[in-house]
Amino acid sequence: MSSLSRSLVFLSIIIVVGGIFLFGYHSGFKNPPAPPADLQSPSPTTSPSAPLPTGTSTATTTAAATSAGTSSPADTLLASSTSDVSAWKTYGNDELGVEFAYPADLVINEQGTSVALAFPKNGYFHWPLLDDAKITVSALTSCPSWFQSGEVSPSKPASTTVNGYGLTYLEGSEGAAGNIYLQYEFHLQAKQACYVINLFDHGTNGASLYVDDRTLVKKYDDQHEVDINAVKAVFAGLVKSFQVRTQPPGVPEDARSQ
Repeated sequence: MSSLSRSLVFLSIIIVVGGIFLFGYHSGFKNPPAPPADLQSPSPTTSPSAPLPTGTSTATTTAAATSAGTSSPADTLLASSTSDVSAWKTYGNDELGVEFAYPADLVINEQGTSVALAFPKNGYFHWPLLDDAKITVSALTSCPSWFQSGEVSPSKPASTTVNGYGLTYLEGSEGAAGNIYLQYEFHLQAKQACYVINLFDHGTNGASLYVDDRTLVKKYDDQHEVDINAVKAVFAGLVKSFQVRTQPPGVPEDARSQ
C-alpha cells in the first residue's frame, strides 16, 4: 500500500472516531438519562396535601359532626329568631282556635280554615331579588306526611317542642327554569286538629339573571341571603309564639258542652 493510501485510511479512522465522540457528547453529557425513580425529586402530585381551609366541609367531617350530635334543623331554625315579639301584634282566630304574634307590616288574608300573612317585597327584600314570601296557618283534621301544598320535596322530618307542643318539621327547596322555591313547615297536633304553619318563598336563581358584573352579583346574592334569613327569623318568631286555644277549630262553644 502506498503512503498516500495509508494516509487516507488513517484520516478516515480519525473522522469516524471523532464523529462517535461528538455523538456521545450530545447524547450522554448534554442530555443525561433520567436518574432512577428512587433518586428523583417528588412531583407536585406526590407532595403532602395542604390543610383544608377553615370552614371547608367533607363527607368525613360532616359525618363526624352528625355522630357527635348537633341541633336538629327545626331547632336551628327556631334559634334564628331574635325578634322582640312583644312589639308585634297578636292575631287571634276563633274559627281556627289559635293565636300568635306577627309583625304589623305583614299583609293578612283570611280564607276559611287558613290565614295567610304575606311579606311586603319592598319591606323585606332588596332589588333585584324581590321574592314572593308568605306564611300560612291552617287547621286540618289530620297531619299530612308531606308538605300541605306545593311541589317541593321535603327533607326527612325532624321533631322539636315549643310551648309544650310537640312539632314535626319539614323543609325543602327546588329549582327550575330560573326559579327557586323554599318551603319550611311545622305540624302541630292538638285539640282534635292538626295545625300546619308554613313558610313558602318563591324567588329567582341568583342576581346573575339581572346583572353581569361579578362583584355586583356577589353583593346582591349576599344581601338576598340576609333577606331570606330575616324572613325565616320572622317565621320562627311566629311559631315560637303560637298558642292553641281551648276551643277546637270550627266547633261552636255551645256544641262542646253537649
